[in-house]
Amino acid sequence: MCRIMVDLSTFLQNVKIVRKMIGNGIKILFPVKSNAYGHGIIEMSKAAEKAGIDYLGVANIREARIIREAGIKLPILILFPMLPGDIDESIGLNVSITVTDTKFAQLLDHKARIYHHSIPIHINVDTGIGRSGIFREEVLPFFKMLGELDHLKIEGIFSHFSAASSEKPDDKDYTLMQIKEFNSILKELDRLGMLPRLCHIANSAGLIQYPDLITAGYLNMVRPGTLLYGYPEVKREWTKTIKPIMSLLVPIVQIKTFPANKFISYGRTYKTTRSTRIAFLPTGYGNGLIRRLSNTGKVIIKGKEAPIVGHICMEQTMIDITDIPGVEVGEEVEILSPRMPADRIAQSIDADLTEILTSFSGKFEYVYIR
Repeated sequence: MCRIMVDLSTFLQNVKIVRKMIGNGIKILFPVKSNAYGHGIIEMSKAAEKAGIDYLGVANIREARIIREAGIKLPILILFPMLPGDIDESIGLNVSITVTDTKFAQLLDHKARIYHHSIPIHINVDTGIGRSGIFREEVLPFFKMLGELDHLKIEGIFSHFSAASSEKPDDKDYTLMQIKEFNSILKELDRLGMLPRLCHIANSAGLIQYPDLITAGYLNMVRPGTLLYGYPEVKREWTKTIKPIMSLLVPIVQIKTFPANKFISYGRTYKTTRSTRIAFLPTGYGNGLIRRLSNTGKVIIKGKEAPIVGHICMEQTMIDITDIPGVEVGEEVEILSPRMPADRIAQSIDADLTEILTSFSGKFEYVYIR
């Protein structure tokens, strides 16, 4: 049986480590977008609630709905712009909404007035990432406009780093510029009596590289995602005890011995050079195993590494087990695990580790270890 194993006890330990690092005065928003980075949005949200997480971050109304239907009461922030057609449902779900557009803000206020409701909102400011968010020069006019809308409550303001995981000098200078720019905005808002209650800019990498700067002054919340899932994008002494929480285990369904000079799989990209034992795994790119791992990736069986050979197929992957004695049909193979972590897989094909984690999302049965 192919299955994703998620170790919730390790997740709780990761949260404790981060909480100790930032102190109790700083709130944690835990991103559970994209099915909790492939870990399962409902169970990870429940685990976050148990761990004392302060907020959940989602990408859209659908994710917010899934969480609320599961009975989870934690505050939720929809991190990205939302369609006007989703406003009515969002009011019923009791979530905080990111606002970056005047017309949307006015419509949101209008809907809130109809429902006799006050809607908490966060303002996204683009300090240099080049995605959604208002520009620096738009902040004060935008806040003044929002001040005229009686049914919107400005709960927070946030920005997002562009290159916080990089240790290149120019990228570090750029990140420091973003922090300085954001703090300048917060100082001006405070001077005018418009500073929101929550101010946040740090993702996982920002938290690791700039812990003092992103928790100082007005900044009182952080948004660690990859870090709590077990992957410090930047290594520091205190991150050594952070551990990955997800494994993907699949059984061997067939073993076949090929003589030398036989091709394996589509396209004749791999040819045996000796008598070779090939094990067949019942998963492939149709289930999220990225095809770029063909003839490049490795898996773990019996504690040893076995290479992926030939093109990964839609529902089948071949591995060479010639040098691993005693392997039998039915034995489990670790495609992803603490011994074969997502960041290592990502580095082998020049991908992002979140691309690896989310690629398997919803494709297998989930088993949670408590």
